[in-house]
Amino acid sequence: MNRKIYNDLADYILDKFDVNIIEANLDSIKDVVDYLDDKVVGEYFGSTDVGGNYWKPTNNWPIKLSGEKLVNRMKEEDWWKTWLDVGCGQNVYKNFFPQVI
Repeated sequence: MNRKIYNDLADYILDKFDVNIIEANLDSIKDVVDYLDDKVVGEYFGSTDVGGNYWKPTNNWPIKLSGEKLVNRMKEEDWWKTWLDVGCGQNVYKNFFPQVI
């Protein structure tokens, strides 16, 4: 990789994400992407420990289709045989359907 481009990219990444890729001694752009992915995404979702910066969904129940309207629809319709919870781990629906989710 061209040193000038690499150094400019490293400066941008340090400024934008506070991640120093120069110190990581990476050999390719793929290594840079993988390293950034680990650092930035790991920080974004963060720790679930008390005081950690764990990402949690926000849900404006009265207006969103995935909030109160979805809960009401799921309670009204009885043909739901199988539910698949594909999400981030923070499940706001468990209180409404503890026997299913």
